[in-house]
Amino acid sequence: MLDNYPERNKCKFVIATRQTGDAINTYPPDAISIDPDETLVFNSINIRNQDASKFITDFLKISSNYRCAEIIDLEKRAKDFISMIEKFKIEDVDIFLLGLLKCKIKANSPDLYLSDLLKSYCREFLQEYQHYTPDFNTEKLLDRSAEIAFYEGYQKLERGEIDNFLLELAHGHPQVNDYLVARHVIYNFFKIVDDSNDNDFKKIDTVLKYVQPNRINRLCKEIINKKARYQEKALNATKIVLKNDEFHPYSKAFACYIAGRLTNKRCAIRSKLILKDFKETLKSDYSNNLKLNTNDLNLHIFLLRTVYVSLSYLNDRDA
Repeated sequence: MLDNYPERNKCKFVIATRQTGDAINTYPPDAISIDPDETLVFNSINIRNQDASKFITDFLKISSNYRCAEIIDLEKRAKDFISMIEKFKIEDVDIFLLGLLKCKIKANSPDLYLSDLLKSYCREFLQEYQHYTPDFNTEKLLDRSAEIAFYEGYQKLERGEIDNFLLELAHGHPQVNDYLVARHVIYNFFKIVDDSNDNDFKKIDTVLKYVQPNRINRLCKEIINKKARYQEKALNATKIVLKNDEFHPYSKAFACYIAGRLTNKRCAIRSKLILKDFKETLKSDYSNNLKLNTNDLNLHIFLLRTVYVSLSYLNDRDA
């Protein structure tokens, strides 16, 4: 469709995603940035859609500005894109996500994951607003953006003037929002270790007890598995959560989920022991409390199921 559209309609146009409305390129490629005759706005497309491969090929063709050296084997590059999309378990793609993946191909790093690409995008976005504050700190602003993204989904926050552009980031592309929410969840999960001597985890529990969709949990897993020291910290946080009755069963379930996805071998071995001990505790609690009400029983079963699934990920034979 993109190949002959401009020629057929004798116009210049911009391509945009519905989420942002930003132009990423003009067609023909030598067109200077001017008011277009037409604007084509594309929705996302499911990767299993029969037109997905052509959509990706057309994107590569346009984004390469038709330099022959870059488009010799577009079909192979499209297959590489689909492989990455499947690796990241992305179901729907659009121009924004394809742009991020194109950066990954250029970076040529097998250790680069979707969360890295999204973090890089967020940092670049915030760098454009350095003039908003004299004490500009990208990481602090990123943490604040993550807080806004998380709480906007559940309750309204009191926002200062500087939060207006942070809100723009938090309300941007859905994948960016997912990353920011995951970042806030992990930030609070790690605070358990930092604040372990305070013996007051209620505020942290209000974050962890929300059951997040799988797409956000996957990003949480990616963030933690990026570094061995993050996994060590997650393991220590898990031990505290599972032993502390101040934490809601859903918070405990999240800790069990993370414990079952650690990739560092030493951490995985320790994690398996922690989960097996917790499994026995849950089974004992159930035996000693046979008169649990329906709600408590359902929570108990949900938590036990999470433990078994995590143990199976750790290749525990008894799971």
